[in-house]
Amino acid sequence: MTDFFETRVPGKLAEVQSALDARLKARKFGTLHVHDVRAMLEAKGVSFDTPLVIMDICNPGYAKRVLETTRNRIAPLLPCSIALWQDGTEVVVRLVRPSVLARFFPGTAELESIAAEVEAGVLAAIAELGQAPDKPADA
Repeated sequence: MTDFFETRVPGKLAEVQSALDARLKARKFGTLHVHDVRAMLEAKGVSFDTPLVIMDICNPGYAKRVLETTRNRIAPLLPCSIALWQDGTEVVVRLVRPSVLARFFPGTAELESIAAEVEAGVLAAIAELGQAPDKPADA
């Protein structure tokens, strides 16, 4: 298994983003913020052609548990981010697997367990977009 998960979903960026948001909400993950990368760069005078957004997502219950388990040391790695970008007629969905973050805190079995739960929930939401969640991605 790679550190990243990536899949492709047929459709337009806005539609896939909206569908993913709804599927995440069904699993009690909220979208805290959506960064429109192309718009942010263009506002700074930098041309960027690819429609790309980064969704910052969080499940408050999991967030509380990982913060308590690590005595807040995991805070700079929160919230989880999912990148989506348009590539022709498909949208690429890519994220760092939450289980990877547990590696920063070796010997914390509880954190590994929580990360596995988070990862399963997020990948299940993505799978409902029409793709299996086990497709490996290049790092």
